[in-house]
Amino acid sequence: FSESLEIIEKLLQKEPENQYFIYEKNYILTKLGRVTDALKIIEKELEKNPEDELLLKNKIFLFNYEGKSKKALEIIEKLLIKHPNDEKLIKSKIYTLNALHRQADALEDIKKLLIKHPNDVSLLNSKAYALVKNSKFSEATNLIEDVIDTYPNNSFNIASLFARILCEELPKGDNHAFLDSKILKNPN
Repeated sequence: FSESLEIIEKLLQKEPENQYFIYEKNYILTKLGRVTDALKIIEKELEKNPEDELLLKNKIFLFNYEGKSKKALEIIEKLLIKHPNDEKLIKSKIYTLNALHRQADALEDIKKLLIKHPNDVSLLNSKAYALVKNSKFSEATNLIEDVIDTYPNNSFNIASLFARILCEELPKGDNHAFLDSKILKNPN
């Protein structure tokens, strides 16, 4: 990425207004962890075109990366007014709401998306997390059990889902009994 940045810098010297090069520089800076520099580019470009949705989406990502989830949520909500059915934006909203510890609000959006995509393991993972954070342990446990039964070979996602329960407030004894029952049912 460092070498790519050097090339992009040279190209931008020749064509300072080339949007592709600007977006690419922003991407490279983000990959290099230079979030402040990437945000400066976004701010400068948004002064020229405040409605540039690609830049706004990048800004959401960078705000979330920096822990500025309230600012990210403001942008997401503005974009959702224009595009209320944009599933990527809704997923970004779910992530941001979880970061803000607003799992009850996230759960509403998760449920809406699960109507369209009932087998989306990522959404199911988010739902399990939100349920646990809302102290709905038995509902979360039932969800995880359903996922394990439905996707017996998808062990990474199952482990991720189950970790949400194990690492939270559900009593350890219940977790171990649940896990033991799943292992006995499917030792693989």
